[in-house]
Amino acid sequence: MDYARERKIFTAAQEIASGALIIETALSCGFDTHSGFTRAFLEIIGCSPQEYHQHHIKLKSQGEIIMDKAKLKIRLVCKDDVNSLWENVYSAMTPRQILEEKIEPQTEAYKNGTGFLAVADFPTPINSRAIIFYF
Repeated sequence: MDYARERKIFTAAQEIASGALIIETALSCGFDTHSGFTRAFLEIIGCSPQEYHQHHIKLKSQGEIIMDKAKLKIRLVCKDDVNSLWENVYSAMTPRQILEEKIEPQTEAYKNGTGFLAVADFPTPINSRAIIFYF
């Protein structure tokens, strides 16, 4: 992968997270089209620029979680947990990094009997949250 292109996308991600408009960010980072920018962003970050923007809006608006009478479900982590882990645990990482650096290695560790990553799901009025446990 082209290092300069990757750096442009990471710079764009920081700008989008701080509230910059996606199309203006794409143009300022040297992309000629929105679709080209979106494809590159998806390939490098693991989600679309719009999803990334929405993720950061959601992070800023989250409040306190009250665990009283919450029903927990503890299970092994899986690839379907990427978005939940991104929203609730590893918000500084990209979805692709979470998959490659957290989920896939832990899946292999479980298969090899050297450890595992468990997720505790609990519902909230808005969505479900995830807490992770390394064993």
